[in-house]
Amino acid sequence: MKNSRLTIACSLILVCLCGQSSAFAAPQATDLEHVLSWLPLDTETVFVSNGPFTFPATFPESERGTDKVREQEVDRLLQCLPMALFDIKEGRLLQQLKGLQVQIAIEGSRHARSPNGLGEQPYEGAAIVVFAPSSQINPHAVLQKLERKSTRSEEIEGVHVLVFQQEMEGDLLTTYAAFPGRDVAVVASNRDYLRMVLTRRKNGTKKRALPDSLPEWRVIDRNAPYFGIRHYDRNQAQSDPSSPFGGRKAANFPDERAVGFAFSMGGTNPRRVSMTYFSGDPTMKMEESPFQVLATSPDAHGIDSEFQSAGPGALRVSCSFKSVEGLDFFIFALEGFMGHAIYL
Repeated sequence: MKNSRLTIACSLILVCLCGQSSAFAAPQATDLEHVLSWLPLDTETVFVSNGPFTFPATFPESERGTDKVREQEVDRLLQCLPMALFDIKEGRLLQQLKGLQVQIAIEGSRHARSPNGLGEQPYEGAAIVVFAPSSQINPHAVLQKLERKSTRSEEIEGVHVLVFQQEMEGDLLTTYAAFPGRDVAVVASNRDYLRMVLTRRKNGTKKRALPDSLPEWRVIDRNAPYFGIRHYDRNQAQSDPSSPFGGRKAANFPDERAVGFAFSMGGTNPRRVSMTYFSGDPTMKMEESPFQVLATSPDAHGIDSEFQSAGPGALRVSCSFKSVEGLDFFIFALEGFMGHAIYL
């Protein structure tokens, strides 16, 4: 099974550039808190990969024909989760950015929906990559390589945009890519989400999406190589099939008192991935939580899962991988927990 999210071909890309070369902002010190402040306030989910690491030429697929799971394979799959939207136009954008040193990669998202057919849930979001000071983007060269595939152009917040379109499984997906600075690339799946990211980056803001007061941050080491959180948005109960609110749906685990979810890799055992589920129900049992799938599904046999309570209403599972199939299923389940469920 391929990692569908990492191999997804995006349908519509807008490549945004800030005019002539002199208009591009100079590199600036950019850390996690700074990038989080660019995200719209109603962002529900973030994936984070901390650098430094090298931007890939291709996104990884699990290695078939062997049961052995290599540490590098786990790293690459988790590392690329925040950058899945960059895999556009048969990998053309990846080829333009390959080899650059990444300082941090973040994807923020909201408002997930059901797909019209198979594949991943469509959602509004943006993948943001901040490159190290030693790596610079050449926006005009990137434009030149992608321009031949464009179908139209427009302006977003004063930024020139190229548009590319493709249909997938009955869904017309939209992807927007922007270069607001020589060290920053943004690829978004929604025009308004991109507009808000660009505006908040330019103007600054005092309020931040997913504030530090949320309980999910208490279990996250922000220096871990890979982590993510999802703070459930009750306003999306009727439209998001992965929402825990509103009863049983196609891609959820019902819990009317659900709070959020967090995962990270690192800590006391750097080769295990820890996931924590938060509920307002202090009597929540493992078999009632999303983690039940890791205990009961035949596809989870290749995962070594250790379950434990993390306090009233908080459940934790720590995972390592005994087979490639187990790693595949873990990524599939993780994306579902984070609101990017894949319909097969």
